[in-house]
Amino acid sequence: MNVYINPDLVRYGDFHTFKEGDKVAVVDSKKVYESFKEYKIILKENLKPGTARYTHLMSTCTTKYKNLLKKHAYGQYVLVVELGGVKDYKTTNITHSIIGTKVL
Repeated sequence: MNVYINPDLVRYGDFHTFKEGDKVAVVDSKKVYESFKEYKIILKENLKPGTARYTHLMSTCTTKYKNLLKKHAYGQYVLVVELGGVKDYKTTNITHSIIGTKVL
């Protein structure tokens, strides 16, 4: 098998410790962000990057995102990689699991 994992798309875990046989999950980060109420505010108010309100809301989204990845991956997956970042290896898509269990 010729496993390919794009290290730039690893969202959780340490790419350098990965070995064949480890469990790997994939996530669609955009879908997760789009489910956050703070991200919906950014879109609704058409906030621009660089503004204080945009920066605050995106910071909140990023904190939530990282915490949710850790919650869903810790003890189960060695890596969580952005959807499309893994080729020729069995993965589990945890996007909907994250969206369905998060606290908004």
